[in-house]
Amino acid sequence: MGAPVPDGIWLPDLCRLPRLLTMLGLAQLTVVLVMLVPMATPPWDGAQFVSASGYALWLALSVSVLLCAGRKRLSRLPMRVGATAALGLALTVAVIASAVVHGLFASIAEDPALPGFGRFVGGSAAAVVLLTAIALRYFYVIDRWQAQVGAQARAEADALQAVFQVNALGPALVLRHFLPLLDNQGAMAMLSAKVGSIGDNRLGGWYAYRASKAALNMLIKTAAIELARSKPKARLLSLHPGTVISPLSQPFRGATAARPAEQAAAEMLRVIDSLGPEHSGSFHAYDGQPLPW
Repeated sequence: MGAPVPDGIWLPDLCRLPRLLTMLGLAQLTVVLVMLVPMATPPWDGAQFVSASGYALWLALSVSVLLCAGRKRLSRLPMRVGATAALGLALTVAVIASAVVHGLFASIAEDPALPGFGRFVGGSAAAVVLLTAIALRYFYVIDRWQAQVGAQARAEADALQAVFQVNALGPALVLRHFLPLLDNQGAMAMLSAKVGSIGDNRLGGWYAYRASKAALNMLIKTAAIELARSKPKARLLSLHPGTVISPLSQPFRGATAARPAEQAAAEMLRVIDSLGPEHSGSFHAYDGQPLPW
């Protein structure tokens, strides 16, 4: 059946109402199919159909409740052993219940539609084991799929959070602690990226990186407004460094000539020196060109 789910309980939970209703539905469907199959015995009347339905539903309910109660214990066993034990429990319930029911019907009245003891018990047991195996396999696959989807969603959320921690949360903490220490005529610049520009976004993609840099730009813009109230001659800038030679940019360089980090740093320093307090809270590229938010 595959690897266990994270909580170690691999046996499907039949205590859930939708799954219990599915088990009952399978039982009722089996009765309908048996009634429709041509047989040598006379067709069922309404009373026989109701009796067969009640018997099948009782069996399905009994097996479901038993497997629900023993789910944790069965899940402690190796998967193949536990699955075999679960089917063994279903078989035991079916054999005992069908033997009791056949004995009761046989003692009440002779019914030509009632099959022999061996055929009735064997058929009931085989049907119960087969339907239980199909249901458990189906629910197990559903559980595994849901667990995989959930794990993938959590991994994607963790990855998104990690990108925001580096590109937005970290700079926010820097602004919080170092901006008050900025000289009255000083300058502070944060490394943003052109892909964080909402107005310049024409290609899409890079959701986490774009969103985190856009968040950084908003932090810079907001902090610059407040900085201007206490230090009107200071500057807080958002800078796009361009493509720099690094492992990060290697897959995305294409035909664009990447520059060494030293060159990119010198270019951005020249941009900082060329911008005055009136440019505080603005977004510029490494060549001095203003970028849209």
